[in-house]
Amino acid sequence: MHYHLTTAWRMRERRKMLGFTLKTVAERAGCTAQRLSQLENEIAMDVRPAMKEAIAKALNCESSWLFGGNIYHAPKGFYEPMHKHPGKQ
Repeated sequence: MHYHLTTAWRMRERRKMLGFTLKTVAERAGCTAQRLSQLENEIAMDVRPAMKEAIAKALNCESSWLFGGNIYHAPKGFYEPMHKHPGKQ
């Protein structure tokens, strides 16, 4: 199965999966909700390494997955819903 996922998509979906608001993640990561919104909407993707780590920690995941797409470091169960296709059980 091919996954064409961006950092912005992973960030938004992980946040939703945890039930967090932009404000919650921003407070946990030490940045602004506006900055996270820019990242989730691919307006600005330049992120310092320390901030990458802080955002990943706030989202309870590995920065190598969140910012690099390393599926081997994906949070447990993250891709499970993607494997369920209606009518193809």
